[in-house]
Amino acid sequence: MKRELSGIQKRKKGPIILAIVFMIVIITVGLKSESLPSFSNEPELKPEVKKKIRLEDMISLTQNLVRIRSDYDEGVVANHKEMAAFLADYMRQLGMEVHVVEPVPNYPTVIGRLKGTKGTPQLGIQGHYNTVIAGDLSKWQFDPFGGEYKDGRIYGLGAADMKMDNASSLIAAKAIINAGIKLKGDVVLLYIPGEGAQIHSLPHIVKSQPELLKADWYLCAEGGEEIVKISGGWTWVKVRAKGVSAHVAGTRGDGKPGRPINAIFKLAKVLTAIENFDGWMTYKKHPLFERHLYDGKPVVEAGKIEGGYKVNQVPDWAEAQVDIRLLPGQSPDRVLAEMRALIDRLKKEDPEIDVSVEPMTTQWTPMKYWNKLTDDDLLIKAIREIGPAYIGRVPEWSGSGGNARPDIWESGAIWVNFGGPSGKGGNAHSPNEWANPEVGVKRAQLWAELLLRILE
Repeated sequence: MKRELSGIQKRKKGPIILAIVFMIVIITVGLKSESLPSFSNEPELKPEVKKKIRLEDMISLTQNLVRIRSDYDEGVVANHKEMAAFLADYMRQLGMEVHVVEPVPNYPTVIGRLKGTKGTPQLGIQGHYNTVIAGDLSKWQFDPFGGEYKDGRIYGLGAADMKMDNASSLIAAKAIINAGIKLKGDVVLLYIPGEGAQIHSLPHIVKSQPELLKADWYLCAEGGEEIVKISGGWTWVKVRAKGVSAHVAGTRGDGKPGRPINAIFKLAKVLTAIENFDGWMTYKKHPLFERHLYDGKPVVEAGKIEGGYKVNQVPDWAEAQVDIRLLPGQSPDRVLAEMRALIDRLKKEDPEIDVSVEPMTTQWTPMKYWNKLTDDDLLIKAIREIGPAYIGRVPEWSGSGGNARPDIWESGAIWVNFGGPSGKGGNAHSPNEWANPEVGVKRAQLWAELLLRILE
């Protein structure tokens, strides 16, 4: 009987102990949750600002920007001045202090500053105003410079990359100004000739007129839903092959014995070896660079090639431009040295190869700058608090193979690549590029809320 009573008592104690443990867990979790930051799922943008960020204005301004040609190809075309003039005039009409700086002819940079009552802190929004060239016009169903609005999309060269983004930053600033809100800190809008042309602008301004760029942060308007923690950067190189010209099936034009040397064939041989970069490039994969389409590796693409004079003439020159997207730990100088070492090996196999490699332009930021991006940074905190209302979750750190803007870092500002809601457009750098103005409105609202949070 005593044994039975003892067993019953033990069985009763079991559920009681479990209940106590469960209550302790609930209390502990509750206490922990109180210490975590709470993020609103609803935008908190002031109504008087929000109502001034309108879809019809986004459509109209983006169309105007698309219709102003700003296509660029190094050494071929640089349609920059009309766009720079438009941006400068737009910001002057808002009452901003505007500077148009042109250290190299045809490469103007436009800087607008809305001064606050105290002048600190200072938050900038940065974008590039130029585009790539339109390419084969027969592949465009829409006029690349027409800005046609159809079925919720604005079509045209640069619509997505990144004329609508520039419209969003202008409209965000305009909404705050027209709402009559006085900010303590400065708003800076920076528009540069990007797409590889920034070497003609920012480096000169940083050295000669750094006060014009002064800011605590620059928000890259080109960004997406994640916050770039580190960029591998990129470098463009020019690969040029020399040959010996002649009439096809004829003798060498230099009078030496033997067959003519076809520079295009020699260049093709070198480019094939460059494409197989595992055989010559050193790199290490990085956890923030998944690059599913490329197995987490660097990206090497030949984007432009030309050479020769006529179909029945053996070419004595050929040239290719190669875009290399790096991983953290690589550097443009080292990659260039590795590529030249590859060509030296190829020359030993084929003495007729006469190929040189020269750098064109690069964007690469040293690690000392990326280390300044921390979870405790005021702008990073604001992005993570405001972002969920616009993208449905807290923005996370990510890696980027593109933008780095080392010159902005060197100006003393912290460069933050975050744009907000995705789905802004498609077909960038391709025929029938398009932008979604509804997303442009959301991004403008997000940036306006960030400006107010930091500067008001």
